[in-house]
Amino acid sequence: MRHQRFFSLGALNRAIAALLQDLNQRPFKKLPGCRASALASLDQPVLKPLPASRMPIARFKVARVNIDYHVELDGHYYSVPHRLVGEMMELRITVTTVEVLHGQTLFHARTPSWRTPWLRMDQRSSKCVATLTTPWPWRLPDSRSPS
Repeated sequence: MRHQRFFSLGALNRAIAALLQDLNQRPFKKLPGCRASALASLDQPVLKPLPASRMPIARFKVARVNIDYHVELDGHYYSVPHRLVGEMMELRITVTTVEVLHGQTLFHARTPSWRTPWLRMDQRSSKCVATLTTPWPWRLPDSRSPS
């Protein structure tokens, strides 16, 4: 393939597919079998289907809780319990939601409002605060957080 020119992505993919069969059937040098047999015996039995819904793409930001018990994100302020003043919070921002995370507790899993810069959490509502029993799937283990 080094000396060939391809004028479409389809032609390149066809050439790679022909070579891929040979590569997957080529025996290992130091192990018994080949890539295809390793896939069939090791990986195939434990593969699971893809989830029904896509995982949303998110960005994260670390923010300190101000003295007025709000965290700021792009000129908008999200309230948290007063006991967290001065603490560092992690903001998980997607296209549709802003989540304010502190350890295993979630505050403000709501849609960002672009009309008003202040969003306050109703202290009496159990919908605004949720304590997690399992770790967040999108967070990697962190040596700083207590287990």
